[in-house]
Amino acid sequence: MEVANDALQVMGGYGYTKMFPLEKLLRDIRLFTIYEGTSEIQRMIVSGHAMHMYKPVMPPLEDLPLLNEDMDFENGASSKEATSWRCRMCGHIHNGKEPPEKCPYCFFPKSAFKKVWPK
Repeated sequence: MEVANDALQVMGGYGYTKMFPLEKLLRDIRLFTIYEGTSEIQRMIVSGHAMHMYKPVMPPLEDLPLLNEDMDFENGASSKEATSWRCRMCGHIHNGKEPPEKCPYCFFPKSAFKKVWPK
């Protein structure tokens, strides 16, 4: 944010126009400061990580249950008995013996997949 503000000072009024990409960059950077929470909350989260006391409210993405039509919710087993893999970056589910070489949605490599079924 500091660098973008300095660039705006250098460019003057042109920094606000659509002729230069700086105005979009400033809007995008400002979004991160608003979207991620206030500065005070971010300080609490970072200090919690630094002191090894941070406990997230939500479970990790790869620990969320599989929800699809093939699951037998009463027995916890899949009717196809296939192995399921979940991308830890975007949550994409892949069914097969091995994870794909890369995620078809976020393009992360095979190493981003975690086996989620059977446990």
